[in-house]
Amino acid sequence: DKQIGIYNPNTYQIIKTYTSSFVPTKMEYSDNNYFLIASDGSGLEVWNLERDIVRTTIRLDSPVNDFQFCNNSSQLIVMLKNGKMNVYDTKTFKLLQTIDDLGSAIACYPNNDGKYVSVLNNDRRISIINLLDPTERHIIGCTVGGVTDLRMVTSNINNQTFLIYNDASNINYHPILGD
Repeated sequence: DKQIGIYNPNTYQIIKTYTSSFVPTKMEYSDNNYFLIASDGSGLEVWNLERDIVRTTIRLDSPVNDFQFCNNSSQLIVMLKNGKMNVYDTKTFKLLQTIDDLGSAIACYPNNDGKYVSVLNNDRRISIINLLDPTERHIIGCTVGGVTDLRMVTSNINNQTFLIYNDASNINYHPILGD
């Protein structure tokens, strides 16, 4: 089904419906609730929720593994199966940069200010990449393996950023220093 339903969380009633050009397999909202992005694995469809229109469609030369908005919604990060990460400006949806050599580029998650992004290279390796200087990369090895997802979260108490990820038997948190 190509329908995207927006539900009222209190009544479980559909309040708005969008018709996609494909059957979505993954969706994300921007933090400002301005954009909804849907993917079928081969490209992205960006909806402007204020105007109820498709803002743009992005077709890619490699399958999409993951995508996330930076927390201020100014950039969209897209992970591709060919090991590349595309970063788009959300005002124009023009490609700002492509970062290569990311292994399988399974998943990504930006930190609170959007300066760094965590990348799951494979089930045993995570990279923390500085988006302002992509040559600055910090590698976290996961000896147990089995990592499938990750998040960067900031403590409300001291503003410390942590990388949280699973492995085959645990949920792990790793403090990110110098953030």
